[in-house]
Amino acid sequence: MDHAHFIVPPGAKIRLKDYDPGFTGVYQTEEEASAKLRDDVKRLAKYQGVLYAQRTYSLLVILQALDTAGKDGTIRHVMSGVNPQGTQVHSFQVPSAEELGHDFLWRSIKALPERGAIGIFNRSYYEEVLVVRVHPAILDFQGLPPEARGKHLWKHRFNEINNFEENLVSNGTVVLKFFLYLSKEEQKRRLLARIDTPGKNWKFSVADVKERGYWGDYIKAFEETFNHTSTEWAPTGFESLDGMGARAETAGGTVFLGNRLLMDTQKLPLGNLDSEATRLQGDGRTVVHVAQDARVIGLIAIADAVRPTSRAAVAKLRELKIEVVMLTGDNAATAKRIAADLGIESVIADILPARKAEKVKERQARGKKVGMVGDGVNDAPALTQADVGFAIGAGTDVAMESADVVLMKSDPFDIVAAIELSHATLRKMHQNLWWAVGYNAIAFPLAAGVLYPFVLSPEVAALSMSGSTLVVAMNALMLKRTKLAGIRQPGKAAPPAVPSTPTPPTEQLAIPSVVQANPPSEKKAAA
Repeated sequence: MDHAHFIVPPGAKIRLKDYDPGFTGVYQTEEEASAKLRDDVKRLAKYQGVLYAQRTYSLLVILQALDTAGKDGTIRHVMSGVNPQGTQVHSFQVPSAEELGHDFLWRSIKALPERGAIGIFNRSYYEEVLVVRVHPAILDFQGLPPEARGKHLWKHRFNEINNFEENLVSNGTVVLKFFLYLSKEEQKRRLLARIDTPGKNWKFSVADVKERGYWGDYIKAFEETFNHTSTEWAPTGFESLDGMGARAETAGGTVFLGNRLLMDTQKLPLGNLDSEATRLQGDGRTVVHVAQDARVIGLIAIADAVRPTSRAAVAKLRELKIEVVMLTGDNAATAKRIAADLGIESVIADILPARKAEKVKERQARGKKVGMVGDGVNDAPALTQADVGFAIGAGTDVAMESADVVLMKSDPFDIVAAIELSHATLRKMHQNLWWAVGYNAIAFPLAAGVLYPFVLSPEVAALSMSGSTLVVAMNALMLKRTKLAGIRQPGKAAPPAVPSTPTPPTEQLAIPSVVQANPPSEKKAAA
């Protein structure tokens, strides 16, 4: 979903009436939004582990809202997957006598998250430029010197907040600020629900009804706060654009970082860099574009290194009559170069994450049994859609949870191992089934006297049944002696890799993304 309209650029002047509080973006139903939330909760849990292990940065999330807008519910749902030991939630209420004896930032400083932790402020020091501005009589209890209560009071407080947040950012605390907005009619509905619903009676407060009378004053106070405190170091806007890159608002303007599709979507001309980007892509590099002030200002080239066993894995899959397709979001030039190096004939490049699952569906609709290999969050829908999902062990938790098979060694040749092992297992099942059917077809008539005078005594029949069970068990254990091309014991050499064109170091693994079987019966066995 494009959040650009809801991000306050540093130095901008906004009006809340220009924003629709009922906007739902690309989500048509609550179920769609809930599914995306579940995926994001898993991602957040993973990144929290990295944050904690690194212990260099911390995250401060500030939630401000009008009454009944849902700050508590946001914390309960969005942060449901994080480890509580690394998360600190502070709900700031009316200042105590001790807190009133210090400056307005003092109590917030004490609650800041340590390095490696996530801090959540349910209300914050922004109350001092919101509630106090709407009710200036509160200043009488703060013990401020006369010169501090002049006409520039609010400007000074905005500056103090900005300086405070700049200090936090320069010392490794990432500050994210969110305002939860709702309409006056929706607030009325929620207040009445607190009265009418017994389970919500405890939430009702007469004070909330009184504050509703200051609606216009609060809207004006929020607008002034947004216009003065969205800064380069603590911007209200960073957005991840699925399949394209990212966008951020800074004091220097809007910055875009991503692929060519993002530049084309935003109508950002490459100028003299167009030929250089084409050259880099022709060399098999993935080109990341950097744009600022409505123009592309630089390029970052990334090269993909092929795993030593990737080409051997592709060759073996084709030997098994399995079609191999490369499905990637990289540019076509890079994808085709790597595909040619690996011996992959079918390539689908420049594809957005959401369309990967669609490509899997298209092949399933043609009667194919499809296996998907992936390692990222964007691969999860396709891994789930496929008949068999293979997740790379070094990939994301979401991908591994969506897949049926996890390649723990992150070795592409283990795809062959999984398929051959499933074929061997199915053969054993067939052998045991035929043995059991054949045994019973002979033993039952003999035991029942159908073939008299050839009969089995009860003792012999009992021993024969035990013997049949033993044969089935022994045959199943013979599976351990099956030689599989993709299975290697620790310490043994990997399958020889077919020589390929050397490539520079990389940050991304290039492997076949879709394994497709034909005929269907062969792939079904791999399931």
